[in-house]
Amino acid sequence: MITKRGLGLGAVCAATLLGCKEPKIVGEAKAGLVKDATELALRRAVRPVHQPPPTKGSFADALAPHRVQLSNALGAFDRLSSSMKSDCDKALVDGRPSPKECLLLTEGREAVLQAVVDAAKREDCGPHHMLVRGGDPKDDVEPEVAHAIRLEAWFMEQALQEGKADDAARRCVDAFALVRDVTYREHMAGALKAAQLSTLIFHGCEQALAQASAQTRLTISAQLQAISEGLNEPAEALKDWCVVQRLNAYGHELRKSDLPEHVVRFIQTGPEKDRIQLNDAPKLDDTCLLAVQGTKQSSEVRRSTFRKVKLDNAAFGSRLPDVLPLVEKYEVLFGRLATLRYLTLVVGKTAAELPRDKAFDVELLESPPRARLSWLPQPGARVNAIAPLAVP
Repeated sequence: MITKRGLGLGAVCAATLLGCKEPKIVGEAKAGLVKDATELALRRAVRPVHQPPPTKGSFADALAPHRVQLSNALGAFDRLSSSMKSDCDKALVDGRPSPKECLLLTEGREAVLQAVVDAAKREDCGPHHMLVRGGDPKDDVEPEVAHAIRLEAWFMEQALQEGKADDAARRCVDAFALVRDVTYREHMAGALKAAQLSTLIFHGCEQALAQASAQTRLTISAQLQAISEGLNEPAEALKDWCVVQRLNAYGHELRKSDLPEHVVRFIQTGPEKDRIQLNDAPKLDDTCLLAVQGTKQSSEVRRSTFRKVKLDNAAFGSRLPDVLPLVEKYEVLFGRLATLRYLTLVVGKTAAELPRDKAFDVELLESPPRARLSWLPQPGARVNAIAPLAVP
């Protein structure tokens, strides 16, 4: 919250131009930013239940001994022609059999892939590129990790070809856990990456869970639920982004003594021209609030809201993202996870009729065992479908 005293100082500076440099962030405004930044830095995602307990340490440190092997694995993929690389990914996204050239890239890669999965079990997992401008080069493992997720998809495909559906299903859980663990601190941009990465593994997971044993499906459903709980809702991700924008605007006013040591590295000061003035701060706060509310609205109202957010954003020079496509893509990710949970629980044609681009909920019913699926195709019109549970 911005105090009247702070706004008054900005007005006086603008009016008199006497002895004033930049408006300062003071009082409640400063304390609020320190509090928000501290909470953001300390936040931890819910760890997946299939990996208890998390290991102490960071993802980057755990992966450091394996960087050469992981880079070699990515290099082998990069040496394919552009058209072949495109075909490899399109086959995964479309759910078609992968070209043999792609599957051959898994040879000898089991150990390095396991190293990535193990590193993701670290307590302090997740790069923070949205908070640290440029980041630390040793933490920049995004291309290699994306390739690890691609490898998981190919290993799933090979396991299915060999009739090992349960093994493929367990790889599905590891792959989605990896997607979550390497994106959860990246806010709305992370939400987009999570949705994009999930396209590489979704169809393989769907096939694996459809063919896995009933007991494996029931176990994995709980694990997928835990993974989805570790992902921020779009509104929460956008709130985090707004904190980052305020740090960009006012980080230069915060001394190291204002923040705990581990929070200092989260502040990016940015060029002078990119800073908004303190008297623009209420507009930034209002625009952030409007955008957060927009994530909870129907598609039609949301589009109207985000048009206003975009206009407000341009009016005072902030660089809030165009969040509408990010929110919609993130909702697709939630819908995919819910689809997989549902496939692990039910048998019947209902599974083939699921709205794959909608987020929905699954509720277990008793006497007799059933699962109720519900989703909102439009505001105020909830649809329900009930199917019997798979018999162990």
